[in-house]
Amino acid sequence: MEAILLKSKTEEQISLIKEFAKKLGIEFSVINEEVLEDISMANAIETGKSKDYISSEDFLNELKNENSGR
Repeated sequence: MEAILLKSKTEEQISLIKEFAKKLGIEFSVINEEVLEDISMANAIETGKSKDYISSEDFLNELKNENSGR
């Protein structure tokens, strides 16, 4: 299964797309901005995941080093 995510600025465009999808027999769901942000965040987390972990101390030291020039 594949999915397409479309974002529109007008309700009229959404209605046209929904009507077209119905005529083609394509299932669809309308989601709000909050759900879209949640999906985007989950995707970003999954993309950024690695199996490499660092200690909390190393992480904090890296943050201190990055902020030391400010």
